[in-house]
Amino acid sequence: MNTIEVRGEVAAPASEVWSLLGDFGGVASWNPFVENARIDGDGIGMTRTVTAAGGARVIERLDVHDDDARHIRYTVELESGARSIADIRLEAGRDDTTAVVWQSIREGALTDEQQNSIIATLRSRIDALAEALTRRCTEERAS
Repeated sequence: MNTIEVRGEVAAPASEVWSLLGDFGGVASWNPFVENARIDGDGIGMTRTVTAAGGARVIERLDVHDDDARHIRYTVELESGARSIADIRLEAGRDDTTAVVWQSIREGALTDEQQNSIIATLRSRIDALAEALTRRCTEERAS
């Protein structure tokens, strides 16, 4: 198994970050790369079919959802048949910051190009999460 890990700081309390990240069905509300997500089921084992901008579809199955630990893990199945696991944990920091620790776990060897692509993807997801929280804070202050 290959594990690629990316850490990023988000300028928001862990509870606020979790309110977006922990909502398995709400991924389209913060992730600009997601056009829509259809949910089937409830709780552990539920699936979301994600349609990305550009039309690619991915099926993700919820494996772990721990509100207390602020930890979510899901299996990703691509249309090509490839599978990976996303494992995301939040760590509360000082001054209302949160570390997002996002892992992509995959079988088989990866080229440097593939690893770099995965790292860039994970960073973009953390950045999108931070931007969504900034927008939310700005909107709340305006109202």
